[in-house]
Amino acid sequence: MGEIDVPYEVSSVMYGGTSEKIDRLMRSHEIGRWSDYDSYSYLNLRIVLDWYRKHCVISSDHLEESYRKLTEAIEGKYFIYDYSKNHRFTLRCDLGGGIIKEERNCLVSRQLVKKKMIVVGHRFKYKGFHVHIVDASPSVEEDHGLFIAETISMKELLKIKKGEN
Repeated sequence: MGEIDVPYEVSSVMYGGTSEKIDRLMRSHEIGRWSDYDSYSYLNLRIVLDWYRKHCVISSDHLEESYRKLTEAIEGKYFIYDYSKNHRFTLRCDLGGGIIKEERNCLVSRQLVKKKMIVVGHRFKYKGFHVHIVDASPSVEEDHGLFIAETISMKELLKIKKGEN
């Protein structure tokens, strides 16, 4: 790809928009309202800053410093993932003897489980396990992701295979 000549005016607008995005994300963090969209925006900022540094005529030093401060502020506090490519969900596994293990922040590709498939009862494979969605109500989203799924026991799988379920 050839060298891009970005006019000062375009650099200025990109600088302002990027600075505003960083400030908005910092405010979301400070008021405790971080969302999946904020995680997505945060991931995109690194791409924007790298492109800006390479192609624009205005120094990116201030933007990089603001981004570094944002990164330090949110580090370890949020589950950062690209929601445009994945659904976040909670997986419950029955370990036997009445012991249920719950794993939050699991990711499944939007290609594997399309939005319209997120309904109670839908089955899919996740990390070698057969699972089914048990809750897809809006009330689960903040704590559990878009849905809650449970592993399907071998006994249940055999019933499904025989057509009994």
